[in-house]
Amino acid sequence: MQALFGLAALASANNGTISLETYPSIAVADGRSNLTISALVRDSNGRLVPDGTQVVFDSNLGAFRDKIVKTSNGYARAILVAGSIPGFARVRASALQFGASAELEVEFVSDRELLNSAKEYFEIVGKESLVYSQSDRVIEASGQERGAELRYRDIVVEADDLQVRIPSYEVKARRAKLTIRGQVYEFDELYYQLNKREGLGVGTFTIPVHDPEAVGRYSIPIKAKQITAVVNITRSGLERITGQFDRRRFDFADISQSTSMVEAKKVIAFPRKEVQFQDANVIVGGQSIMKLPLFRVNVNNSSPLVTEQFLNISNNDVAINYPYYLTLKPGETSAVVFRYGNRYGTGAGAGGGAFIDYQLNWNRGDEMDGGMTLFGLGREDWGAGVRQSWSFDGVTNINTQLDFPAHKSMYASANVSHSFSGYNVSLNGNHGRSISGGKLITNNANLVLEKDPFRTGLIPGNVFLGVRASQNHIITSSTDQTNNNVGIQARFVSDTFRPASNSSVNVSYTVAQNSGTNSNRGLTHFASLSYSTIPTNGLIFNFNYDFTEDGFTSNLLGRHKVSLESYYNIGPGSVTAFMTRSLDIDRLNLNAKLNYRFGPLWRFSYGYFYDQFGPDSFQDQSVILSYKLGIREVGLSYSQRTKRIGIELLGTSF
Repeated sequence: MQALFGLAALASANNGTISLETYPSIAVADGRSNLTISALVRDSNGRLVPDGTQVVFDSNLGAFRDKIVKTSNGYARAILVAGSIPGFARVRASALQFGASAELEVEFVSDRELLNSAKEYFEIVGKESLVYSQSDRVIEASGQERGAELRYRDIVVEADDLQVRIPSYEVKARRAKLTIRGQVYEFDELYYQLNKREGLGVGTFTIPVHDPEAVGRYSIPIKAKQITAVVNITRSGLERITGQFDRRRFDFADISQSTSMVEAKKVIAFPRKEVQFQDANVIVGGQSIMKLPLFRVNVNNSSPLVTEQFLNISNNDVAINYPYYLTLKPGETSAVVFRYGNRYGTGAGAGGGAFIDYQLNWNRGDEMDGGMTLFGLGREDWGAGVRQSWSFDGVTNINTQLDFPAHKSMYASANVSHSFSGYNVSLNGNHGRSISGGKLITNNANLVLEKDPFRTGLIPGNVFLGVRASQNHIITSSTDQTNNNVGIQARFVSDTFRPASNSSVNVSYTVAQNSGTNSNRGLTHFASLSYSTIPTNGLIFNFNYDFTEDGFTSNLLGRHKVSLESYYNIGPGSVTAFMTRSLDIDRLNLNAKLNYRFGPLWRFSYGYFYDQFGPDSFQDQSVILSYKLGIREVGLSYSQRTKRIGIELLGTSF
């Protein structure tokens, strides 16, 4: 086992950091979509770790083709294959030799319609005011004579006042005019969900009524009458509501107490990604702290402080990630980013190293999306990368990437999926080669053809039948090896089962018959069970079990794995915990955090992290006692990693 893992003994001086990226960032939970997870590993001084450093990848949803990957020019890349259960996957990468660990979330959606929504955006302007609340994720605009305006696809909302809750696509407006594909409706009050194209409206409407005074052989006994009514807004038009409805849907959220706000002349919001501002005024605690011509924030950032994406002061270490935007608009974004250090993925403190990056991103609605990055300009280990994706009428999707890590090697990948006549075909391939140093060339290709599902009556769900083929080829100065594999498979995905109103269960199972050379043969089995429940107010519990029997690597990497995730809020305190455990090999990851507030000013925080793979392990604990000063907290911390007492400036992490 020691020879298999080959990880050096850990030392406190070997602190390092990992930066994780995924491309693409979202995929369909179809059992065949691929995502490339890239881990960039640096030591405590910001230098790339030596080639051959082992990185262990893991995820509570989906499965990695290779869980142990060696670095080349600082990078380790692993392919994450989507599972059949939708949800957010916690992807973790660990380089135990350097005590480095990091995680990110990847979303697996249930269908391609949700996949395309990741590229959607809406534009908002306000003649009198336009402000964004970071903690509420709400945009509020106002202007007399319907001077507040929102545009989303073929929908336009003009109003005196409007609010948009970004994650849920909800619009609330007063004295509003709603235009849908040229059809105009006017309301005194409006509640509308943009992505569902439905809502409620209160207004004055003209309806035909019987006129008993109409006389004559050719008279039409009707007349126009104006009434005030509540209507349902549907895709087909308006429907009057005569029964009960929830009046609170029209109420605006109070964002006046938000800690961080951004005023702007124009806002472009990507509900699943970010909010972009033109002529931005960043306000924290009621005070303007900076004005920028272009600015953006991550809509998924849970912190109430906008500044958390720029600066971190932790355990006497400083980390900076400051972008200066050159262009910021729906079709193009470019920025020069200054970075210093990188916060440790566990506990307190940060690594070193200064970097300047150039980033350029472009898109054209749902049809095309791409980007280019130049990393570490002026450094010896500078690199470059390009991403590009296309979507053709939702039938064909292509994702490509090309990277030059430290300008000493090349990595390219492409994912293509196409639906036709009751079938779906997916082709995934990647190619890597060294540009300098020893000879290394890798080629991998995977093809999956599946028939559209049919229902099964034994357990409610869908069954997918298909065939698959793969080839892996590696060339070095001394070896030339090829692995081939073909097979047939059946994949079952259950309907969501609800044993109680507060819980849900999902099950998936894939069985395949394989044959090939230098690869797994015979039957392979992959099964997943997911259970989620909210047993009481404030407590959320998620459980996942995965079984893998591939006849090739499961003996080394394990067959059985369980993941537990829990969140608990208890008034002044909160506890979050996550654990992944392999039941038949020595693989354990545990991450827990405790926060407890003593009155309005004092807070105690404790964090525990443990990562084990084979004979090697890494543990980190941190304790913080903080005192609130205005909108921020100043604290003293102790970290097992750094073995020192340090100063924390909370409310500035990114």
